[in-house]
Amino acid sequence: MKAIEKPFFYGASPEIFRRAKLLRGEMTEAEKVLWQWLRKNQVNGLRFYRQHPISKFIVDFYCHSKLLVIELDGGVHNKFEVAERDENREVELEKLGLKVLRFKNEDVLNDIWKVISIIESAVGLLVDRSKIDEST
Repeated sequence: MKAIEKPFFYGASPEIFRRAKLLRGEMTEAEKVLWQWLRKNQVNGLRFYRQHPISKFIVDFYCHSKLLVIELDGGVHNKFEVAERDENREVELEKLGLKVLRFKNEDVLNDIWKVISIIESAVGLLVDRSKIDEST
């Protein structure tokens, strides 16, 4: 399969797109709660995408203008091998110039206001991609 060559997707393959579409229909409860806050440009007027293909990954949420990835971690992410995989994934995403924020599902479900506040603070500190030369 030929990779789609768009900076927005960082060369994600058609298979990754197919899997992302499936995952959008199988969001966790925490993902659904956070999506209600991120959708329709409700956080600082920024557009977020859910279950977004980036390279060989599918990230939970992505804001292209701020190059921001938001990942939610359930209990399985406490296992050593999963945590190690998450760490490697985060390093690869950062090599693409992306900033990654991680939250535990419990944080989203129990204190959404704090999560939204952290996201708002983070996006305020990040450079707007629209001001970066697109040829890079």
